[in-house]
Amino acid sequence: MISDRITVVCVLLLGVIALFFIWSLKKRQRLHLLHRIYLYLMGFYAIWISTLIVMRFTPLEHETMLFILDGFTQSAYFCAVLYLCIAIVFAHGCEKLPRWCWLLFIMPVATLLVCFTNPLHHLQYVKFSIIRSEVILGPFMKISGTYCYLCIIASIVLMINFARKNTSGLYRKQALLFSLGGLSPLLVSVAATWTNANLSIAATAMGFIPLIVCNGIAIYQLHLLDIMPVATQRLLDWISDCYVILSEKGLVISYNKPFAEMFASQYGIAENRYLRDCVKEEDVSKKTAIYNMIMAVEACEEAQSTISYEQPATLVQDGVVQKSYYITDVSPLVINEKAAGYIIIFKDMTQLKKVCSSSKATKSKCWSMSALRFWAK
Repeated sequence: MISDRITVVCVLLLGVIALFFIWSLKKRQRLHLLHRIYLYLMGFYAIWISTLIVMRFTPLEHETMLFILDGFTQSAYFCAVLYLCIAIVFAHGCEKLPRWCWLLFIMPVATLLVCFTNPLHHLQYVKFSIIRSEVILGPFMKISGTYCYLCIIASIVLMINFARKNTSGLYRKQALLFSLGGLSPLLVSVAATWTNANLSIAATAMGFIPLIVCNGIAIYQLHLLDIMPVATQRLLDWISDCYVILSEKGLVISYNKPFAEMFASQYGIAENRYLRDCVKEEDVSKKTAIYNMIMAVEACEEAQSTISYEQPATLVQDGVVQKSYYITDVSPLVINEKAAGYIIIFKDMTQLKKVCSSSKATKSKCWSMSALRFWAK
């Protein structure tokens, strides 16, 4: 049976989901793939808990109506598959859902068909009842239940493996949230399918609440989807200079160790923090480098091409003040003809500056080399 307390929780959840959908639609921004998948996940979950609310107020003697409503609760299987799709797309940095992922939805669709045609074969229920102690499960229920928690296990494994290979603290936090969120429905699903625990018909739905919440925090609070993590991995493969990756809104997504030592520690730049927030009124004179980055990003956004400029920097290394010079390149990360973020690369030109200043002849030669470099762009 569904208790009054669980009914109240379902109503509150339904209200929150409705407000969330309204908020998402009012943003009027093109949704990233993972945003869309998360909204689908929320939609199927809303169908699930809405059905539970209706079942609560349906008399027990209306068994046919309860059986039909129970069929709609099978949307739970779509929630598990969508959770796996989020893990796949995030971990592999997919721009589009791989075609083979559609095969994952065969089992949820088959479960719906088996459930609604159960009176013909009794594969889902040998005896149907919304009271857990009275129901007798059919053989297909264990197959579909196993598939459900295998999807959740695969999602958790993907996220843990991604966190293990990725050096970004922000991505590790996101992967940890994903993994923790999936543990709750996994444990409830296993208990409901393979044990004789006297669980309510709403137990699995309640078990999905941590998954929904943790996914939402990772996506919207930790800005998981502002830029694809594959960009970071590709940069790590070949960049040895300082670099920082920004989202389209100027959020610091990631940076490498040289940038952390040379700039982040000097100017208070940190992951999951907007670049503009790193500038404080009381130390504006020390934030010229950040202002230059902000202006260059704005110019890059307008021109949709690489912007280059020279950036002097006074850095303290081992207690010694050093004057350094960098050529800074700001390039857009374009996805589907739209800038999804920006890569800022700092190339150390200090030694070249010293060589150029050593003699007039060498200086002339260096300026020629520099001019050739800019014309090459």
